[in-house]
Amino acid sequence: MNIDPKLIDVSKDGKYVYPVDSITGHRTFAPIEYFKNMVQKKYGGSIERFVKEYVTRETKKYLAAGYTPEQVKETASKCKNFKLPKIASKAKKDPRIPKKERKKRISSTSETVTNNYGEQEVVKTYPWTNNPDYFRSPHTPVDMAEATKTACWRPDIYLDDECYGCPHYEICQNDMKYVIKKK
Repeated sequence: MNIDPKLIDVSKDGKYVYPVDSITGHRTFAPIEYFKNMVQKKYGGSIERFVKEYVTRETKKYLAAGYTPEQVKETASKCKNFKLPKIASKAKKDPRIPKKERKKRISSTSETVTNNYGEQEVVKTYPWTNNPDYFRSPHTPVDMAEATKTACWRPDIYLDDECYGCPHYEICQNDMKYVIKKK
């Protein structure tokens, strides 16, 4: 592919080309091999088409943000060397649109309760239990027979070894329990 110097400027050593943005007139540069590949892939090998349609990244950002080509050209004409100022990649939100209200998280609710002595005390109730004594309730031991009815207490250790060595073997009510045969 031969590059016509009348359409696109080429460096003296022939390693770089200087394409011009078709909207803003901003001049940029590119290595000759990259330029040839880009023209082949994106413009079908037509340098004339490239000259008419080439747009820089910054110009594409302005167009994506909703500016018209005329507005982009006007903005570039006010800048030095037709180089557009950087634009924020995200479009600004319309100030007329109301913001969504966030729901407040309820960690606990406080209730005032009168106790047996006639004093008022604040009691926290947690939403997932509705039980104010959830954290103050006395510790109750686990009934192993009841707990092992639906699942093995430690399947990662004892089911692989056919319940051999399980300290809960005598109490276990699980259907998957292996029957240890006496020899």
